[in-house]
Amino acid sequence: MIAFVLLAAVAVGVAVWRQVRPPIQHPRGEIKLYFATRDGLYLVPESRPLPAAAGLTSAEERAFFIVRGLLAGPTQERLVPTLPPGTELLGLRIEGDVLTLDFNRALQENHGGGSTGELATVYSLVNSLVEGVPGVARVRFLIEGEPIETLVGHLDLSHPLAPDWSLVKPSP
Repeated sequence: MIAFVLLAAVAVGVAVWRQVRPPIQHPRGEIKLYFATRDGLYLVPESRPLPAAAGLTSAEERAFFIVRGLLAGPTQERLVPTLPPGTELLGLRIEGDVLTLDFNRALQENHGGGSTGELATVYSLVNSLVEGVPGVARVRFLIEGEPIETLVGHLDLSHPLAPDWSLVKPSP
C-alpha cells in the first residue's frame, strides 16, 4: 500500500511539474546592431533575432544579414539610423580576421557629415560586425571597389578598424 501511495505521489508530481514547466524554447540566436542615440553621442545595441530559416551558414552570409539590418534602421524610436539614405552594400569579403565592405557612393555623398556622424556610421558597422561575425576582428571600407581614406573627412579609413566600445552608451 505504501508503495502504491508513493508511486501515485510521484506520478502526480511529474504531471504537475509538466504543467507548470515552461515549454522548451529552441533559441534561434540573436545579433546586436548598433544604432545612434538621438543626440548622436553614443551607440546603443538593438537585438535582432537570427531567423532559423535564413540559412546563415557562413560568416559572409551573417555579415550580409547584419549590414541589411543596419540599412533597414532601428526599430526603437529612441534610436536613429547610422547609414545615409540610398546606401547599398555592393559586396563583402573576409580575409583572415578582416572583413572588407564595398558600398556605393551614397555612403559618402548622402552622409550628413560631421565628426560625430562619421563616428556613428563607421562604428555602428564595425562594432556590429565584429561582435556578430565569428573570426572578424577588423573592418575595411571600400567605395565602389576603391579604398577610401575617409568617409567625410574626420576619420582615417585607410586601414582596417577594430571596434571602439567607448562609443557604446553604458547601461543605466
